[in-house]
Amino acid sequence: MNHAEWLAKEYPTLAADPKVDTSELVDQAESKTRTSRRVLNVVIVLAMFNVLFVWLFPTLSAAPFESWGTLALAVLLFVGANYLNQFLERFFIRNRLRVIIHERHPNP
Repeated sequence: MNHAEWLAKEYPTLAADPKVDTSELVDQAESKTRTSRRVLNVVIVLAMFNVLFVWLFPTLSAAPFESWGTLALAVLLFVGANYLNQFLERFFIRNRLRVIIHERHPNP
């Protein structure tokens, strides 16, 4: 579900108001959270490489990408990191949307 659909579901009175432009609200929330989302991306990538190359591969006594198992483990870690990143980005943007709505419309 994209942010405009979530906004319409979470705040139905706001979605019915013709004066409110939901795409403008979403754009504003995305621009306000851009820096924190970039920092989040860097932290997740660094943590993923740390877990993969400093903790997981030495624990398994395996050279990186030596076998199909370690390759599958790396791919699984990349997919998990991507899912976590998307979840947290969505959380940041929706939280900022709530703040923007409560600033502009105290009683939606």
